[in-house]
Amino acid sequence: MTDWKSPVVITAEYFALIKLYHAIWGALIWEFVVNIGFEYSVFTGKRKFRLSFLLYLAARWCPLFCVITILVGFDPVNQVNCQAFVIFVFLFSHLSLACAEALIVMRIAAIWGLNKIAISIASAAWLADVGTLIHGVVVLHGTWSRDLPVGACIITNTLETRTNIIVSFVTDLVLLALMLTGLLRWENARRKGGIWWLLFTQGLAWMIIVTIAEAPITVFILLNLNDPMNLMFQLPSLVAMTIGASRVYRGLSDYVHKEGDVHMSRGLPVRQAPIGGFLPRPGRGSLALGTSGTLDVHMFEMDSMAPPKHPGKMTSLNCRENRVA
Repeated sequence: MTDWKSPVVITAEYFALIKLYHAIWGALIWEFVVNIGFEYSVFTGKRKFRLSFLLYLAARWCPLFCVITILVGFDPVNQVNCQAFVIFVFLFSHLSLACAEALIVMRIAAIWGLNKIAISIASAAWLADVGTLIHGVVVLHGTWSRDLPVGACIITNTLETRTNIIVSFVTDLVLLALMLTGLLRWENARRKGGIWWLLFTQGLAWMIIVTIAEAPITVFILLNLNDPMNLMFQLPSLVAMTIGASRVYRGLSDYVHKEGDVHMSRGLPVRQAPIGGFLPRPGRGSLALGTSGTLDVHMFEMDSMAPPKHPGKMTSLNCRENRVA
């Protein structure tokens, strides 16, 4: 039976960790270069700039800075400040995760029509996760190790990340439940085609990504075999989460860019209305998430919204797609 605490095994696991992280670096660079055109289109004015784009940038660029910092610590020319190495690695990685989750929180707010209960639950979960992520940056320590032939920075108290890993997993599951529950309130979410079907399928895809990415690191941190095994799947999980979040963001942005704005207007058959929950107040004109009075589920520049005067009475709403010439 393998002795996971053996110095020989730990050294071998660190070698495997370094090789895996170099492979992840290559995959991340490929993803970054292939999709750089999206940022370019926003910077050049071909796409409208929205405030949520800043969160997208942070979620996409911070993993790149994180991996660069990791490679500096793993492949140093000379001995480096390992404590600074650890701080910057986890600062960039945790900032990326927080921004990716913030995009999901904003989408939940849009889908639920600014339902205060849904927003409160999502915000509380996100803030709890941010608190543990900050704690993870502060408590971790790095040291210079000569056990590896070339020398490298290693983290000696990886078990301290257990709290933020578990909380992040639970937070993402809560956000997923809120998002999918909110989408299922709309009949159109279960009909193939259209913006609501896109949101629903993206929600399912995000759930699969979260489960595949976060379940392994949660299991290994609970097993606590050794420090390198505790770290082994953390970077792959980070990259998978941020690639998934950025692709979900771009997917909806591309749909809106090609198909035009989505309007929620009143006066049409009740069968198209959401299934339960809060609806916009009749007379407000539209359920709006854009300054133009349109439902821009992606960008979340939220106009004023309110529940109906009679929540139990269905309001006549319809979701229609207007193609922009």
